[in-house]
Amino acid sequence: MGVVRACAASADVVVIGGGVIGMSAAYHLSRTDPTRRITIIERGQLGNGATHKSAGMMVSLSGCPYKIRMASDTLRDIKTLGRLGIDVGFHQVGTLRVAATKQRAAELANEVRLAQEAGVEVEWPIDAVRAAYLAPYLDIGKPATEAEGDDSGQMVATAAFVPGDGWVDPTLLAQGYLHGARRHSETIELRSNTAAESVISDRSNGRVRGVGLVDGTTIECDSVVDAAGMWAGMLQVRSVDGVTYRGGGLSLPMTPTRSHYFITHHEPKSFPPTMPNVIVPDARFYTRPEAAGAMVIGLQEKESISGDVRTLGAFGNEAAGKRVGGGVGAKVDSVAAHDAAEASSAEAEELLLEMSGDIERFLADGVLERLEIPHYIAGWTTYTPDGKYHIGDLTGGNYRGPKGLFVASGCNGSGLSSAGGYGRIVAELVGEVGGGGPGVEGGGGDAGAGGNCGDDGTYHAEREAFDPTRFLITDFFAEPFRRFCAASRGKKFRRSDLD
Repeated sequence: MGVVRACAASADVVVIGGGVIGMSAAYHLSRTDPTRRITIIERGQLGNGATHKSAGMMVSLSGCPYKIRMASDTLRDIKTLGRLGIDVGFHQVGTLRVAATKQRAAELANEVRLAQEAGVEVEWPIDAVRAAYLAPYLDIGKPATEAEGDDSGQMVATAAFVPGDGWVDPTLLAQGYLHGARRHSETIELRSNTAAESVISDRSNGRVRGVGLVDGTTIECDSVVDAAGMWAGMLQVRSVDGVTYRGGGLSLPMTPTRSHYFITHHEPKSFPPTMPNVIVPDARFYTRPEAAGAMVIGLQEKESISGDVRTLGAFGNEAAGKRVGGGVGAKVDSVAAHDAAEASSAEAEELLLEMSGDIERFLADGVLERLEIPHYIAGWTTYTPDGKYHIGDLTGGNYRGPKGLFVASGCNGSGLSSAGGYGRIVAELVGEVGGGGPGVEGGGGDAGAGGNCGDDGTYHAEREAFDPTRFLITDFFAEPFRRFCAASRGKKFRRSDLD
């Protein structure tokens, strides 16, 4: 007996999720093959989930060479879209990354080396005078604490500046990827207010057959890209004969974790919009300019608030003390779920006061005292215990998922910076399953913008690093696992190994 579902339509590839990663996947899929019929389904409106809440920073330095490459992919995409006349609101102000201890200085030196090997322009090393010239509110030459100082009693004040970095309007970037995809292909369809419930597979050959929607209809397809953010692991897997064999969802190894930042009042003389992004791992904060002369201040507490995606429904937030059913198939309002993260604003203000002493050590005298901070923004991003992304198929490990199902999630708060790399890798993976090997992008792009990484081993190492089946744990909803993921956010800018 077959599944009683009406066929809503058909496509070659269905992308689930209308955030910047899903849009990048559609863009790169259209570039590799303009004849592909691509349908994007989004439970709300384009870019209104984690993308909308993003701080928008485009950062190249990392202890992971694959993440550096993925950030370069995104910056290259932005330039390519610009040549097509598509404005994504990119402000190339650069990024200044500060190291105040010997350990952080060693980590920064390694990140600079990896970036330069990848062809990223980096000004290094930078002293306190040069840093204050780039960011006048910064002072990294103050006397150090005993833990920070060298024999002279000064902080180990060094920094690196990446002039090609900057910040972008997250929603405009998501829209830009969609517009770019439609420039390459006339077979791109975006379905807003459309929620996916399941992936339909054919157990006779182990391949994807379609996507089941909450309204009971099906979109037939050969490949599915699950880029549904924190809900990516909630998809069921059903067979065409009606058997649900992953009814509890894909259960991906990641946890929704609160990301948040503050926005100061407008003070263009103190915070000119040409200032660079600033990252200070030793004090666990970052800043970036706003176009109108304000400043964004982001914090990374040692252990962030996390939530159980099964109870982060449309109308509540577990971290705020509300548990509302929002499981598979429930009507979930992405905007409401992300807005619920801001219910903890009072706690966040206390955190800002608690961390103000550490932050002030890196600011010029008087800067912190005169700050007015009228705005607080928070949302959920998916973090993994090891800080690595989830990009790949689910045929291995404990999953044994259908061929043609690919995950693009677990962004660890860097989905915007790495969106271009996510899209490139997805296009390669879909191309492999469809035959003919990894896709090679074309259609007005740059040489080397996508496709096979060559014979340097990067291609396979990249896949292994981000393999979503790499964990042997089975209960990804357990409190200990969630705490590991939440702690990962606090280490985001403090990793010396392959993060």
